[in-house]
Amino acid sequence: MINRPSANPTDKLACEDGILPPCRRAALLCNKTATLDALASAEIARIQVEFEELPFGCLIDSFDAFGHAGRFGLPDLQIRYAEPGRRRRFRHRKLHLISALSKMLDDLLSDDRDSLTAAAGILQIDVTRRTFLLAGQSNGFQQQSFRRLY
Repeated sequence: MINRPSANPTDKLACEDGILPPCRRAALLCNKTATLDALASAEIARIQVEFEELPFGCLIDSFDAFGHAGRFGLPDLQIRYAEPGRRRRFRHRKLHLISALSKMLDDLLSDDRDSLTAAAGILQIDVTRRTFLLAGQSNGFQQQSFRRLY
């Protein structure tokens, strides 16, 4: 099952002071919308993802999905994932939800690279509120806690 994002993405990033280039920020917004639409179509109310940032990208340690009936296994969802292309266009490709979330976590963490080195934490996605809450701790030389709403 392939879910396509809404025609007019209305989601906004609550954190506007990040360091991502505008093209990456726009792709992140499209991917956030596509992810939320896919989760809503699968009747998932919220998910919680535990992650760890490694040198080659983000590793998802665990994934919990919750709906009206409680906690359940993740259905096989694919996301139409957007990546910046040429001339303000996006290249799209199909990715499994876990792969898409891993790539999105890379962008979310690199949005504040100065304070996040080798981070680990939790990404909570609330489908009804259409928000991503990223919280955790950087494990670099100076450990810092972070909490950002997207």
